[in-house]
Amino acid sequence: MEIKNGNDFELLLSYRQIQQIQQYATEIIENLPPKALDELLGGYFYDQEDLLNEIFYQVNSVLQLGSSLKSEKLGYLEDLEKSMDMTLRKLSYNYFKTTCLPTFHQGWRNLEWGNLVQLFPWSLFLAARGHGKSFEWTFAFVLWRLRCCVESERRNREKQRRGGQRKESIS
Repeated sequence: MEIKNGNDFELLLSYRQIQQIQQYATEIIENLPPKALDELLGGYFYDQEDLLNEIFYQVNSVLQLGSSLKSEKLGYLEDLEKSMDMTLRKLSYNYFKTTCLPTFHQGWRNLEWGNLVQLFPWSLFLAARGHGKSFEWTFAFVLWRLRCCVESERRNREKQRRGGQRKESIS
């Protein structure tokens, strides 16, 4: 499959990469608050198509390159960008490190560790002294897991509250 960005640059991706990008993009869209959904659906059909393509492209960029979101490519839709940012922080350990821990210098090994720990959660990493193992595993990873747990709990409470409000409005 090919994904095009605004410069018509084509990326060739494996089937597994496409599945992961689609899964993350779907979760981003499903988690959009009403205001961000209005921003996404507020334009013409071709604008929406370009924006969805850009969401896929940016998710790929975050997953494969460990980069952050580029707001100008999202048309400066603040609520959409904020929602994407929050969802990607939960889904991608490398994105979390890049955006929430700006003083953490990520070398190639840190990006690789981040991808591997998401694919294989019960991994063991051996590395020489001074490679940042302590900071990676006793600080950054623990913060990411705690943030994921807190975020999941908050979303569950919101869903329960919305469910209660819907029942009241129906009756």
